[in-house]
Amino acid sequence: MRNPFLAPGNENSHAEPAVSRDARQNGIEASKQVLRVTGYEEMTAANCNQFGKAVCAAWNGHTDVEIDMSQTRFIDCAGLGALIAVRNLTQERNGGARLMNPTSSVQQMLDLTRTGQLFDIVNTPDADLDFGPAAHN
Repeated sequence: MRNPFLAPGNENSHAEPAVSRDARQNGIEASKQVLRVTGYEEMTAANCNQFGKAVCAAWNGHTDVEIDMSQTRFIDCAGLGALIAVRNLTQERNGGARLMNPTSSVQQMLDLTRTGQLFDIVNTPDADLDFGPAAHN
């Protein structure tokens, strides 16, 4: 099955992380293993493809992803789908996806749809939690 956020030929990339200028402008920061992404103010069908492309542009050897949801005021099912696609990619790499500081409206949508169960949800920016598949066993 083809990954929705990876360009052909990048499925097995193990190169050192590199972040493009466009990715930096979209609020994406990379460390050795964790890709940090800033969610959009609204994550909807209108921009979920743009979100996915920005994540893919920065995806390069990462296993874990942190998505800062502190500025996201609205999310619809397409936005949830984009988050789930990112989460699925991290699982394929034996990593995990973390949603950082979701706003109350985003948390409500995660709770109503039960998609919050798919993610580690952290409500403090300095949390030092176990992260990745081992934390879920």
